[in-house]
Amino acid sequence: MRQWRRAVDCSSLVGNMVDCLSYVTVGGTAAKSEGTCCSGLKTVVKTDPHCLCDAFNNSLLISSKL
Repeated sequence: MRQWRRAVDCSSLVGNMVDCLSYVTVGGTAAKSEGTCCSGLKTVVKTDPHCLCDAFNNSLLISSKL
């Protein structure tokens, strides 16, 4: 059986969204997202939107509850 591998490293890709953490983290203090959050999100969506699911499903891996 052939094993499927993702061409993109999601953890590195989602790292582009680090500026979003204060906005999307439970208990975060930001009332609105930073502009750099939007550009990071666009990068993830253009490259591999499935990485967003991975980020939310595995949010404990980044020590944050999203």
